[in-house]
Amino acid sequence: MDTFKQNSYKLAGFIIVLLALMALGTGVLRDLDWKAYGLGLRISPPRAPASQIAIITIDDDSLQALGDWPWSRDLLARMVRLLDKAGAATIGFTLPLDTPQNEISLKTLREFQSGHRNQLDQPTRALFDRLTRQLATDRILAETFRESGNTILSLPYIQAIVKPDNLPDLPVELSSGFIQAASIEGEPPPLYEYVPEAFHPDHTLYIHKLSTATDAIGGSVLSMGPGIGKPVMDGSLSARPLLIPYGQAYLPSFPLLVAANAGNTSQFRAVHGAGVYYGDNLIETDSKFRALPFYYKTKDGLPAFDVYSFHKVLNGDIKPDAFTNKIVMIGLGSSNLVDYLETPLGEKMPPALIEAHTISALLQGDIIATPFWTYWARYLLYLLVAVYLIYLLPKVNFGTGLAITTLLAVIFLNIHFVSMAFASIWLPLTGLTVALVLGHVLLGTKRLIFNRIEHYKSELHKSNKLLGQAYHFQGQLDLAFEKYRMSQPDDELLSLTYNLGLDYERKRQFNKAVNVFRFIRMYKANYRDTRDRIQKNLQTSHTMVLGKSKGETESTLVIAKDGIQKPMLGRYQIEKELGRGAMGTVYLGSDPKIGRTVAIKTMPLSAEFEGDKLEEVKQRFFREAKTAGRLNHYNIVTIYDVGEDQDLAYIAMDYLQGMDMSGFAKKDSLLKVSDVFNVVIQVCDALNYAHEQNVVHRDIKPSNIIYDRRSKKP
Repeated sequence: MDTFKQNSYKLAGFIIVLLALMALGTGVLRDLDWKAYGLGLRISPPRAPASQIAIITIDDDSLQALGDWPWSRDLLARMVRLLDKAGAATIGFTLPLDTPQNEISLKTLREFQSGHRNQLDQPTRALFDRLTRQLATDRILAETFRESGNTILSLPYIQAIVKPDNLPDLPVELSSGFIQAASIEGEPPPLYEYVPEAFHPDHTLYIHKLSTATDAIGGSVLSMGPGIGKPVMDGSLSARPLLIPYGQAYLPSFPLLVAANAGNTSQFRAVHGAGVYYGDNLIETDSKFRALPFYYKTKDGLPAFDVYSFHKVLNGDIKPDAFTNKIVMIGLGSSNLVDYLETPLGEKMPPALIEAHTISALLQGDIIATPFWTYWARYLLYLLVAVYLIYLLPKVNFGTGLAITTLLAVIFLNIHFVSMAFASIWLPLTGLTVALVLGHVLLGTKRLIFNRIEHYKSELHKSNKLLGQAYHFQGQLDLAFEKYRMSQPDDELLSLTYNLGLDYERKRQFNKAVNVFRFIRMYKANYRDTRDRIQKNLQTSHTMVLGKSKGETESTLVIAKDGIQKPMLGRYQIEKELGRGAMGTVYLGSDPKIGRTVAIKTMPLSAEFEGDKLEEVKQRFFREAKTAGRLNHYNIVTIYDVGEDQDLAYIAMDYLQGMDMSGFAKKDSLLKVSDVFNVVIQVCDALNYAHEQNVVHRDIKPSNIIYDRRSKKP
């Protein structure tokens, strides 16, 4: 895998882990953690609830028997007196008592009575007094609470995750129970000092608005505290706050007040990193002073606690000893009056029953602990997943990566559920598992796409290389180079490209050869002798003159420099110069394919002619070659090929042994008379054959007659 791909995998893995870490305490991952928490509760071994808790519910039967809600509060007072007489230890109200009852009627009646008191006789005044007392249901209930001395109210409130400003002052009955932040023992966990709030696995829930009881009622109860906040946020029923921030202080919650009263204490201590004490009893909490209560399973469809209908208790259908020394919760039970809330068990319950589960867990210590080390464990495991996704996963194959990811996911989930079921410790790893699996899927998809792209690129490279080889074989060097440049630069391609550069040298295209060798050096700087070839081709392209040109010194095609390939004309390799004429040069060449030695007659075109004249000369040259090629006589040279290569036209013919007759026309090198007649006879025979083929030579001279003295054959 190349560096770019490795870096892209690392970057993708880092981004996935960072996003998962930022979402650790919010959004989908947090919701998944809470759902997994509920599943952990459901698979945990069952536990018995506290036997001293009973619930009196205002159900549909009670509404049918006693009338529509809201009832007159003297009914509630009757229930409190009944329970007090039965010896109930604590009475917990989860009913809304924040609105005065009969306020307008009482005001009107009192105003009328005050304005007309002197006009009313004694029986009428007594009647008005009795009506006033009967309508003053809040006072009746308050007096009952005061006489009982064991009633605790649950106060509804609106909760928020952002700390509100300018909260109103609370009644003295509530503010006297404040736990000041400065009084909390120990130091806040270092998590808050070193880890930004966005990365915290949980968030503080604040009181945005608290609905207190009426003045008459609030001052008469034993205590009151926040109950179940609204809206009910994910996890707020799983992690119940025992101390809830209100400004710069904390309010003890309703379940904590009930549990403390059952323990005969009203003293609370909060310790960072430990939890909340009531008396000598410690309730383990998380860093936000929230307890994770155990929820008790239903059996045969029945609630875990004894639940009684309000009107049956009031009518005496239930024996009073059912409530002796009990914590009695009184709340709405009809689904027409109250929303049933879904608990971590997946069961929907009314608020009074939820509070009973929480109080039972506090009393019996049925708390799922979240020691502070679990936070650091989560971060360390995130680091492990980060290292795996960023460094290890990209280096292993698909099967191995899938096996490792599956194994890690199984380990994380087992840690989560086993620690809950058997150690009552919650180490939330569901979000981490999702991050792991999601990271694997995303990186695996990325790898699949990359591999597919690489496969297509590989196939394209192979196609380009094969096409380049085909062009190369056909002599189309420019097209071959274009395809080679579009191919993957492996050793085979560099070898093919190197040979292409040599062919450019043979074709006398030295600048193109330089480009080819430079291309090779881009991928492998020390490949063979490319560096030297670049220098030699540059020098040759500046100094060598190929053929004959106007105003320039005549030169030969044969390159004598070391390291430069012998030039090629068409498919013929030039070996040396044989001679020169007025129109061009004759070279000794060879056909590499069949090993034939040939004489190659050349004529420079662009250097001698231009425009229409150039085209006319080319046509005449090739016409003469074609004409000569039709002749087949043992005294006439055989024409093998004719062609054009860059600035030269050439004719490849049979290479004849001997020398031209001009060398025998000098006085000191004359031939015998018999040899001369023999030459003349053979030349005439050849000319006669040419004339019969309608070919006229028109340039008979000694230099055009080659004579082999050994065979005496021209």
